[in-house]
Amino acid sequence: MDRIKQFYKNNKPLIIYMLVVFFMHILMHENEILDAKRYFATVLDQYDMRTFLSLRYHTWSSRIVIEACLAMFSRNLLIWGILDFLVFVLLYLSLKKLLALKADEPVAWILVGCIFMYYMGDMSSAGWVATLMNYMWPLSFGLFAAIPLMNGIRKEKTHPVIWVLSFPALIYAANMEQMAALLFAFYSIALIYIISLFVRKTRGWEKTNRTMFFLGIVQWVLTLAELLFILTCPGNAVRAEEEILKSEGNLGFGMNTMLDKFLSGLDHCMTTFLNSNLLLLEFALVVSILLFIRYKRTTETFCGIILIAFSLIVPLSNSLESVGKLMTDSSMRPGIHNFTRISGYAVPAIWMLFMMVMGICLVMLCTSRIEAIFLLLLLAGGFVSKIIIGFSPSLISSASRTQIYLQFAVVFLIVYLIKKYEAELTEKPALKNALYIFTALISVIGVMNSMVRIINFV
Repeated sequence: MDRIKQFYKNNKPLIIYMLVVFFMHILMHENEILDAKRYFATVLDQYDMRTFLSLRYHTWSSRIVIEACLAMFSRNLLIWGILDFLVFVLLYLSLKKLLALKADEPVAWILVGCIFMYYMGDMSSAGWVATLMNYMWPLSFGLFAAIPLMNGIRKEKTHPVIWVLSFPALIYAANMEQMAALLFAFYSIALIYIISLFVRKTRGWEKTNRTMFFLGIVQWVLTLAELLFILTCPGNAVRAEEEILKSEGNLGFGMNTMLDKFLSGLDHCMTTFLNSNLLLLEFALVVSILLFIRYKRTTETFCGIILIAFSLIVPLSNSLESVGKLMTDSSMRPGIHNFTRISGYAVPAIWMLFMMVMGICLVMLCTSRIEAIFLLLLLAGGFVSKIIIGFSPSLISSASRTQIYLQFAVVFLIVYLIKKYEAELTEKPALKNALYIFTALISVIGVMNSMVRIINFV
């Protein structure tokens, strides 16, 4: 009993997080006409696993690891629900470890709140089972796979079991195209950083650094192999053709220029990211408060105020027909036939300006060049992971679920910044209390939004 009380005392954020996630899973129900029940639950009655995966590889998708799991776990939704609950727990624990948070420190509550701000409705667009296994599972496993290398960079030890489990986790995560690209970029940058340490401290190249480097190389090779597998998969090309034919919005995709595709991806990224985004509002508030604390003047908080304005004005402007059309209608963007239309560049310029302001805010809060580069690359990776979907005909059908990596990049940045300035916040209890209360309120709204979608899902 004493151990249970001690565990509860030391892990309150985790316990509350698990209770809410458990309740969400209790309320989840899968539609009979969606992929999990309609196709994946019965496909192994028609084919053996090898034949099924070969068929999918040649006619539909390179995600054979993910779809093998889909075919197995869709047959019993109780088992899937238990596993999915554990994946959500892994998501929290992995983020906590990557952010070097202690189980009972106040910032852990901020992490819980930020995860709850993510709108779970995005994970229902193709049914809970298929969407979560294609997006949330790769995210959770990818974060877990990154732990050993991050521990090595921090000169922390990693348990051998974590190292071993990181490899199957990486294989699953990198089977999803966006996550494969992000992980390849992460391992590439991490290895370059490790090599730079070797160059600067040749004589002090510790055994742990050598081990970290070689294991990092293996993980880098795995992500590269997954990327090459994705790029050469014949099923992806077949699927792209079908996506073009089945959607009226994609009929001109083959004639689109690179500029057209980039602007489509940028539009879709920014409109989904800015529209009623609780995480953006939280990020803007955190940045504004921290800029004020660091510089002790209101002028430096101007960038944060701009972000707050964006997070509030853009959703409201979409309710005005003329403004909303200008902000969301991609036909008004410059293309091969209207590249001289100056007004068409206005909204893309606003989007680019917004991203620049976010980057400037991060740089102003950094205290070293390495830190600034790391945070900027993290933010850029989140945006690129969504914008790049514009080069695929699945942009329309994928809806807003593909922005999950951008959203959780923002989660990481919010918690990282609050942890970094925790001492300064403690010296200003009024601001700190206001920030924590505001975070709690927004997270409650986030949970309610997700619950409404879960209950009303049909």
